[in-house]
Amino acid sequence: MGAALKRGDASFNGQPAVVMMINKQPDVDTPTVTKAVEALLQSLQSTFPADVQMARTFRQLIGACIFRK
Repeated sequence: MGAALKRGDASFNGQPAVVMMINKQPDVDTPTVTKAVEALLQSLQSTFPADVQMARTFRQLIGACIFRK
């Protein structure tokens, strides 16, 4: 069983991690925010130590809708 996780601890694939969640304001369109955030995060990757990686676990981009008639 072991000790319980401390509040605020995060992991990804069983490794310690930092979780970041980005929420947009209602008056801004989702594709614009998504593209800007992804570009910024990509530019930050080069500033991380070699053993630090980024991984996107969820991406919401409203651009198309699939549905049944």
